[in-house]
Amino acid sequence: MSCGAGILLREALDPIATTYGEVYDSLGKHESARFNSLAPFFSRGFLKLQVLATNVYGVDISPRAVESTRTVLAVWAADELQGASLTAAAVDRWLQLNIRVGSGSHWSIGVENVSQTSIGDALRRAASEREDLRRTTLERAHAPQAIPNQCLVSSDCAEVEIVRMFPEVFVGQNPGFACIVGNPPFGKVPNDVEISASLRPPTCFSFGSQQAASPKWQYPKFVEGLYRLTRRRGFSAIVTPLNFAYGREFGTSRAAIERAPVRSTFTFFDRSPDALFGDKVKTRNVVVLIEPSERNEAEICTTHLLRWTRTKRTQLWRQIRPAVLSGIGIRSFVPKLGTSLEAECWKSLRSRLDTVRSAILDSGSKRLMNAAVHIYATAYNWLPAFRHVPATVGSVLSPSMRTYHFRSAAEADVVYSCLASSLAYWLWTVESDGFHVTDSFILSLPFVPEIFSDREAQVLSELAQAHDLAIKSNPTVKSNAGLKILNFNRQSAVHISRQIDEVMVRALDLPPAFLELVHERVTSLVYVGREQTRATASKSSEREIYAEVC
Repeated sequence: MSCGAGILLREALDPIATTYGEVYDSLGKHESARFNSLAPFFSRGFLKLQVLATNVYGVDISPRAVESTRTVLAVWAADELQGASLTAAAVDRWLQLNIRVGSGSHWSIGVENVSQTSIGDALRRAASEREDLRRTTLERAHAPQAIPNQCLVSSDCAEVEIVRMFPEVFVGQNPGFACIVGNPPFGKVPNDVEISASLRPPTCFSFGSQQAASPKWQYPKFVEGLYRLTRRRGFSAIVTPLNFAYGREFGTSRAAIERAPVRSTFTFFDRSPDALFGDKVKTRNVVVLIEPSERNEAEICTTHLLRWTRTKRTQLWRQIRPAVLSGIGIRSFVPKLGTSLEAECWKSLRSRLDTVRSAILDSGSKRLMNAAVHIYATAYNWLPAFRHVPATVGSVLSPSMRTYHFRSAAEADVVYSCLASSLAYWLWTVESDGFHVTDSFILSLPFVPEIFSDREAQVLSELAQAHDLAIKSNPTVKSNAGLKILNFNRQSAVHISRQIDEVMVRALDLPPAFLELVHERVTSLVYVGREQTRATASKSSEREIYAEVC
């Protein structure tokens, strides 16, 4: 797949070299020497060089990236060059066989097609020619003087398909790559770039690359390649934008993943405090990992939405524990669920038929002045709901603010209290893109006033009023597109939100352990291991000025 500058490939090669070392130590120097014809570097104890000779492949459409990858990999094995009587230039010459200019999305057949007679015969002939070329290249690498690379490798071209580029990978009883690591381009193909038919062929899996609704997204074809170019019992992973997990245009792709007889794990990363690729590339991402299924059946695993700080980067992957989704489809979207308890409670909530939509007055109904809830269209550490339109001091309300009208002030209080709960925020992290609070999300919330007893509704109404009062003492102002947007830091009212949570969990018949888990999730997302959030310390001047006006 796309090798970029070679950093991902280099990291992937370390465990392979370590395994070679364990085998070499187990066999001993004398026994290992017997493998000289099959693995000439391994037989002499040069494990990294053996990895570069036989275990690594990479393509990128950028010649500069390909050159960088070859250099990065040669430097990785630099400590073995002198002992093997090789130069970095010699290593670069044989790396040209396997690190090549090409498109990671350019293929029209997968591992399921290569056994066809005509294709298989052609691949075997090409693989034999490549083996001869490899042997010649390695022999010349040990020549006393460097020999120019006299057309030993055919000219690289983005139009050459991956299967034809590396035919030896697709012959034998178990064709395909043992592992693919991909970091494809995230954007759309520019409007002035014509996509040749060979770069977007129809496929029997009906993945996103053939969907008419979004024909120019680049990365879905790479995701499809993960499934169609990885060998049986192989392990592969790819990084994509988060919208692959929820975008409508990728529904067919997700449905195909549901049917693939492997374990597919979706690991979700938010963009802050630190983004997956560093602070200069602030994207929300999902890492898709495929690995063997013990039952040879389709399995879907997910995590909750992850935030992290660079100081804890080394601990990040060790702490990820995906949960198996059972009885949950992903065609519509992939829910961000990190435990089986979350999955069961999410299904319970989403099985309720009554939603907030049924409590909202239509446009023709008579509206009461004090029976509305207001909400901004974007969120981060809390759902930005307001019981009343707040006064502004040197700032403005978000232009995206929406208003929902209810039959009474008491009903508006109940709905507002539910929006201020940890439960509603958790549900938003499970289903949203991590940024937008959509109208459809609000309308589909299963927190209708009717599910609460009169006593519970009264308690929620009182808590709503207390919450509304508490947050007004902590205004925050954020600059966005030239506007100073007023909000309120909800962390000052967490103790009230948790009282709301307790009422909701009892009314919704959810287990107490789930409430503990939700609080753990929310705290982890908001603080990310820090003592306070960036919004916790609101400017005292903002609080004082706001209090004077209100």
